[in-house]
Amino acid sequence: MALLALPARAAAGDPNILIFLTDDQRLDYTMAMMPTARHYFGDGGTRFSRAYVTTPLCCPSRASIFSGRYAHNTGVTTNDGGAGFDARDTWEHYLHNHGYYTGLIGKYLNGVPTETAPYFDYTDEATNYGPGEVAAITASASTFFDRAANRDQPWALEIAAYSPHDPWDNYPTDPLPIPPYSPLPSYLEADRSDKSPYVQSRWPTDAAVATSYQGQMREVQAADEELGNVIQIIRGHRLGGNLLSFFLSDNGYLWGEHGLMAKRWPYRESVQVPFYMRWPGHVGAGAVDNRLVANIDIAPTIFEATSITPGYTVDGRSLVGGTARKWLLLEWPAAGYLNMPLWRSYVDAERQYIKWGDGWREFYDLRTDPWEMEASNSDRPFLDAVLSSAATCAGASCP
Repeated sequence: MALLALPARAAAGDPNILIFLTDDQRLDYTMAMMPTARHYFGDGGTRFSRAYVTTPLCCPSRASIFSGRYAHNTGVTTNDGGAGFDARDTWEHYLHNHGYYTGLIGKYLNGVPTETAPYFDYTDEATNYGPGEVAAITASASTFFDRAANRDQPWALEIAAYSPHDPWDNYPTDPLPIPPYSPLPSYLEADRSDKSPYVQSRWPTDAAVATSYQGQMREVQAADEELGNVIQIIRGHRLGGNLLSFFLSDNGYLWGEHGLMAKRWPYRESVQVPFYMRWPGHVGAGAVDNRLVANIDIAPTIFEATSITPGYTVDGRSLVGGTARKWLLLEWPAAGYLNMPLWRSYVDAERQYIKWGDGWREFYDLRTDPWEMEASNSDRPFLDAVLSSAATCAGASCP
């Protein structure tokens, strides 16, 4: 790697930055339980309706959020956060050297204690899964902003909540009633002969789905309470001026669709996430943006907003402005990890194509089949070639 050139110090116009990241939150259902997030980010900012994570697993996704790079370029393809990740190639490194007061509260990378996360001035794991998370994150945020208020420099803070990850014992103070689970048409899909043989062999129980649904719908309320508390702390310290903020999840989650549970699958419930950006005066309020966006776009947006040119190759694109990609690469590059075969997927506004490591192919027309019930398994040589090329893409060669 070339020697790092330190950028100019933070300018008076540089924004403060907040990232609020949830853990295992799927796109649909859950936002109904988060009135604070819907108001602050939805009414006050822009919702991205076609937002994805490029690898639907905690650690690879978080490395992509920090770096703006695909998993095949970060080196983090499993949930081992200490394997191959160069923390110098991150927004926190550049902002730290640019004169920002940087902070991380909550989860860093699996297997790497938050307190050892480099290039953060303030770190606090706050709590582990379970009761007390709301109070712990709130108290830690108060400490961070107490310190930030006494510094003549902009701040950047990521709050990485553990909710709504299992075991689902983080409770909100005033819970909302959870509506009965109304499954999607793909729930326990009976005929999966069009799916990979690896998918065909799986059958979750109704009880397992119900437990996950109830737990996650309750825990997103706790995360919403944490967000509300943080917003109040920012306002109380008068540190909300020129604030660029993001809300998203590290991956989605399946509740029985196609007979599958959890994450790591190429289907929409696993790879699509809630994703919002707010920056008054720079992005629309109460707006919906239909571009294809992803977790790899956070870092380049931060770099553009702070006028920083990183000394490494970024794969994502800034969300500021109207630049749109035609398609997006999704990938599971760690063949055999968690007993998963390798897969890669091409997705655009109308189609999704999945190619598994054993050569099995699934092509979906999302206009007529949004629940991905009827795949075409025929050969797609052009899309195969596109995916093969993208598997090693970097920077401008990435979709």
